Amino acid sequence: MATRGLVPSALLDSKLVLWVVYWLLFLVGVDIGASPHTWRLLRQLSRQMLVAPLITIAGTLVGVALVSLLLPSIRVRDALVVGAGFGYYSLSSILVGQLRGEALGVVTLLANILRELLTLVLAPLMKRYFGSLGPVVAGGATAMDTTLPVIVKTSGLEYTMVAVWSGLVLSLLVPFLVTFLLSPVTAGARRWLTGCELCQANPKAGSRRSPIPRPGKVGYTAGGSNPTAAHIGKDTSSMTDDQPLFWMPPDVARENVRPLLFDLVAIPSYGANEGPILQYLVQRFQRQAISCRTTEVDGKPLNVVAEIGQGPRAIILNSHVDTVPPGDPALWQTDPLTPVEKDGRIYGRGAEDAKGCLAAMIVAFEALAARRARLPVRVILMAVGAEERGGLGTKAEVANGLRADAAIVGESTLLEPKLAHKGVLRLEVEVKGKAAHASDPEAGVNAVVAMASVVGGLDRLAAEVRKREERYTGRASLVISTIAGGVALNVIPASCVISIDRRVLPSETETEAAEEIVRTVSAALPVGIGAAVEVRRVRFVAPSATAADAAIVRAAEAASSRLLGRPVRATGFTATCDMTYLVNNGGIPTIILGPDSIDVAHQVNECISIDQMTQAVALYLETLRMWAADGGR
Repeated sequence: MATRGLVPSALLDSKLVLWVVYWLLFLVGVDIGASPHTWRLLRQLSRQMLVAPLITIAGTLVGVALVSLLLPSIRVRDALVVGAGFGYYSLSSILVGQLRGEALGVVTLLANILRELLTLVLAPLMKRYFGSLGPVVAGGATAMDTTLPVIVKTSGLEYTMVAVWSGLVLSLLVPFLVTFLLSPVTAGARRWLTGCELCQANPKAGSRRSPIPRPGKVGYTAGGSNPTAAHIGKDTSSMTDDQPLFWMPPDVARENVRPLLFDLVAIPSYGANEGPILQYLVQRFQRQAISCRTTEVDGKPLNVVAEIGQGPRAIILNSHVDTVPPGDPALWQTDPLTPVEKDGRIYGRGAEDAKGCLAAMIVAFEALAARRARLPVRVILMAVGAEERGGLGTKAEVANGLRADAAIVGESTLLEPKLAHKGVLRLEVEVKGKAAHASDPEAGVNAVVAMASVVGGLDRLAAEVRKREERYTGRASLVISTIAGGVALNVIPASCVISIDRRVLPSETETEAAEEIVRTVSAALPVGIGAAVEVRRVRFVAPSATAADAAIVRAAEAASSRLLGRPVRATGFTATCDMTYLVNNGGIPTIILGPDSIDVAHQVNECISIDQMTQAVALYLETLRMWAADGGR
């Protein structure tokens, strides 16, 4: 605590201060009770005692609402919550911090401290302009304790009982009123006050919601909550037919996406083990009467595909359920398979890549499913597996004939659309020599030494490749990522193998990139020493790009611009993803779009922002709305 060092720790660690406060309040009561005029004053001031708390409540809430209208960065809902502290900063700031987030909790603390200080300083002016009741109303909940002396001095001893009564009533109301204003019961009124979802989702519009933690079946720390079976297909009672079709209240979106991601992260889905998480999704959709099917490859479930809506046009929402392995748990700050919430982020393997994107897509999809009879287009949700193993899930759906007029691939892009991504060519280069005893090196051909010349040639090629650049995806690259050779310390190595990762621009082809590497390797191999070289193809993922004037690109740019409050134009994606199979194999105009940054993918302490996931729900819905209204392809 910051107060330690200023106040003796023995005093802080004891209850002495609390008992002193109790004693002072007791003395105030004795003083009031001992006065022969007490009962006469009670009769005379009964009206003021009744009116004071009511005026304080009404004046405070109306005042903070007006302040929020004058300051666009403060939402009415948040202002009401702050004002509902009535100066009781210690309790209200804790409640708001737990229910709404630390940022608004701090604002609540400072604002209510300021109210108390202003009352202490300006009480005489309040008495002069607003009468004897002015300081009592200004003091709010503090009128019964910290501001009581200045109220008595300013308004007179007869107002002691009014101040104590008003402060007591308001202090008792604070926890009820704060939690009421933050509860789902008031969601409709809050939406009416705070306007459209995209404005609420904008981070520039103020602090954001952190719903009430719920107990769960999976353990975790740092104040997070774990969803139970009750959260599968959570309440969509706020989603009614009289609301806009492509819209979801941001508080409902957050309260759905957060527990859903907890569930998804808690189900391991690496190492070709997609079955359990796919079963979870099937059960979730069945609870909401959403038609879905499971696709199997080699006898194992790999994908879940669900579809809603009607009409000739269709759009795909695609993201993957599988993850890379968590690695060494000792390197993580938390258990990688136990979701943990900390500082507004959810930690765990797959939280960012790509279960957070998938969770936001599912919540948006389910919002539309609640009004599917009004949906003028078909929306297809593809929760695919094996993305980390070569995109097998998406390739299987496209190979089976799944087609659409547009698609969105859920990967982390900081809520900005990407219309192209690089391809990747992976090769192995093996230099073959001849083994011999290390004591007689001339009897053998050292493959490692020969490989050194090859590595030098590839390094020079890499510098040339790096000069090639494309508008959306940036520069091409060539990297030697692994090397292995030799079998023992006393044996001339007969083989040396390197791996090459070549990032291919949309303007390049696999053949061009591979032939260039083969020519370089062959030219660099030392001549006349008896070494040979072989280049083997390991994998190729083709680059892909969607035309900048495609309807899905236009829709995503407009939706993202509206959400982020600034002009947004689609750019390129640095990594590769399943977009390649939708574009190159299926001929489907596709973009990549999702919450948060890809920088933490595949790393320890992987995490994703809850706020960005909530915004992504709004962004997906708005993109779908604009695409559906566009009518183009």
